[in-house]
Amino acid sequence: MSPTGTAPEEGQDRMRALRVRFGRMVLDVIGVVFAVVVALAADEWRENRELQQRADRAQAAVLAELRANRAELERTRPSIDSVQARLAEGARLLAAGDNPALNLNLEFPDFSDAAWRITQVTDAASRLDFAWLTSIARIYETQRLYGEERSAILQTLGGMGVGRAPPTVDRLRTEMSILRQLHDQLLESYDRVLGDPGR
Repeated sequence: MSPTGTAPEEGQDRMRALRVRFGRMVLDVIGVVFAVVVALAADEWRENRELQQRADRAQAAVLAELRANRAELERTRPSIDSVQARLAEGARLLAAGDNPALNLNLEFPDFSDAAWRITQVTDAASRLDFAWLTSIARIYETQRLYGEERSAILQTLGGMGVGRAPPTVDRLRTEMSILRQLHDQLLESYDRVLGDPGR
């Protein structure tokens, strides 16, 4: 074999070796990139799953809170009905010229909104259905209006004389009527979201 014949062969061998080495490097890079992509996808899947679990827990907490609020509403309903009946009788007696004694034992529901407030400020809310969130927000807004009407009633009661029925009975009857309407609206709203317990 002549010395001139070995140089091209050695060059070809080197080129082959470089191609093999380059191919291995490309495969290594592809392997690393694939591993990184798989790791990132796994992290994203894990984060999405944790976020969904937080959203599910938040939704369950809000529904439990609404069930408790509904139970409070039902518990205090007889008191509100009784006061409305007494006020109606007091108004009738006042119209007849009497000054009746009114014993108003009024009990209001004690609503909670802690679960709802926490849900609103967490990232879990982004995973909850927008239509569901809107319907829940309306319920809590009605509860807020109920609380405002309760405050108005307590203020009116504070201005009444002890045990006797002054002219503010009509005002109190109007406020109680508004409260009773809000009461019924809340029950309907709870039943739409929670399901009618009577079914």
